[in-house]
Amino acid sequence: MVIGAGPTGSFLALALARRGHAVTVLDRDPGPAADGSWERPGVPQFRQPHAFRSQIAEALRAELPGVLEALVADGAYLAEGQMGVRRSVYEAVFRRALSGEPGVTMLAGSARDIRTDAAGRPVLISDTGISTADLVLNATGRARFLKHRRTAGLDVDSGLAYVSREYQVAPGARDEFYAGARHIWNLPGYLVRVFPSDSNVISTLFVRRADDRDLTVLRHPEAYEAATAAVPPLAALMTADKVRPISRVYPGGAMRNIYRGQLTKDEIDTPGVIHVGDAVFSPSPMYGRGIATSLIQARALLELIDAGHDRDSVTRRFDAWCTGRMLPWFHDQVLDDAGVIGMWDGGDLEIDGRLPSATITRAVAGEPRWRDVIGQYLDMRVLPSALAPVEVAARERIAAGWRPAFADGPDRQELLRVIRGSVNRTSPVRPAFAARSAGSSGHKSPGTSGAA
Repeated sequence: MVIGAGPTGSFLALALARRGHAVTVLDRDPGPAADGSWERPGVPQFRQPHAFRSQIAEALRAELPGVLEALVADGAYLAEGQMGVRRSVYEAVFRRALSGEPGVTMLAGSARDIRTDAAGRPVLISDTGISTADLVLNATGRARFLKHRRTAGLDVDSGLAYVSREYQVAPGARDEFYAGARHIWNLPGYLVRVFPSDSNVISTLFVRRADDRDLTVLRHPEAYEAATAAVPPLAALMTADKVRPISRVYPGGAMRNIYRGQLTKDEIDTPGVIHVGDAVFSPSPMYGRGIATSLIQARALLELIDAGHDRDSVTRRFDAWCTGRMLPWFHDQVLDDAGVIGMWDGGDLEIDGRLPSATITRAVAGEPRWRDVIGQYLDMRVLPSALAPVEVAARERIAAGWRPAFADGPDRQELLRVIRGSVNRTSPVRPAFAARSAGSSGHKSPGTSGAA
């Protein structure tokens, strides 16, 4: 049985069914409506842009090539291994595949608890009834299901928050968004990124400090569009002849880094249950690693199941694999998120401990001897520890005076002034917004120390 029909649960359910297993999938969401609309309640990131790294297309080619073909048929694009697709389209294609798979039974409902019968098999209690299975895969993501039985694990607030909007790209402007370099700009106090997606749809994303309450005004369309026009490289892309907005502005949820294993004091938390995907490791979305790390886990778990190990052995082996292959990415993400905030705050680089990987790679960017290992790290082909020799070179550059530089554009306070001016011209100012000053968020105004 698989609990959760998100990216991880759907992938595993189809892969296991095609291996001959009878799979029941329980998800509280019954799927898209008859007209194709789908709100996906309980999944706040459903409408947010996602990075579909090369590992995702690789996993689909290896296990579910028909699903990959269906995604492309529905407008997803593939380029240099990366896939561009909205999560709503991605999940809708998987739901169709699940509903048409002979070995899969779909149930709409919520899991309540899991117990063990006299034979040691897990018994799932849900609002659809009681079900017994040989193995239960918990792919409920960050949901609180079974949290009371699991190890506390690691849970670190990234200190970041985000907001996004979708746009339709004019046919003649497609290449500006879909070809060439990634569009991502780090500015004093915030970050902006463009995500090319399916069917000539792109999303733009603003990331800010979570405690920067002033910039929450970006959730209002007039403020969002004013901010878009204020960032020169973004404004050059987002002109009226190239794009038009097709969605409301989507505020994002809390950006956290979470890691929980399978064991508590070397004992399996819940015999017969294996946690997988975001239920093990949920990174903040800053670098778009979430779905990739989940499907990397899923493929590792399939290998262990295919090898014929007994249930408890699979659980322990998978836990050891995640400790070695996923936990390092948790620590890497926590350090990088803190590094972004430190840069926005205008402080100098902290060099007493390990440098953030983003700082390491930026410090030596362009040096041919490090190009291969940095590329492998950025594509998650090697663990962050592979950057150890690169860090030595990065420290040498920092000691010689190198500091990271911001992209061209307004700093946080300048952006707020532009937004306020636009809101004042187009609509009544909300009292809570009008009453706050540009520096009232409680953190220092970030600077642009150093040069590239």
